[in-house]
Amino acid sequence: MTNLIVNRRNEELVQLVDNRESLKEALMTEINKHTKVKEELFLSYLSSALEEGDTVNVGTYSYSINRIREENTRLEEIFSINFDQDYWKSSDFNDISISAYSTNRSGSFELQRFITLGKVAAILLVSKDNMLASFNNICEVELNKAKNNYYANENEIGVIEKSLE
Repeated sequence: MTNLIVNRRNEELVQLVDNRESLKEALMTEINKHTKVKEELFLSYLSSALEEGDTVNVGTYSYSINRIREENTRLEEIFSINFDQDYWKSSDFNDISISAYSTNRSGSFELQRFITLGKVAAILLVSKDNMLASFNNICEVELNKAKNNYYANENEIGVIEKSLE
């Protein structure tokens, strides 16, 4: 009887492990789609403030804007934009903040960075509420469903593995 139970649990484990890759692929597909939608949102509001060559890295609830400094070829973050929320009040984001480093360096790179930062700030003053509404409306249902399926599967694998020890 014990061997029968162990064999059945092993079969369940094999099936869950086999399912792992397809769930991981589904999750990665949703993450990539979600990231693309958030990038398009950013660019629809703020692309006019950026310089040619600037890049945008999309985070979970933020964007970092990067630029190549003229004296080297590596990208440097020039500032970031964060979507903020009061977790205890609502799941919606209720504010946008800009984070930028301070410096006493001189040169055109820093002056251009401040100009870009000012342009972004001016756009946010006018469009922040619309941008927040758009960000809050980005559909996370499929992303959350894919995450929940993947992590539930991983959890079940752990439970079965622990029961076989």
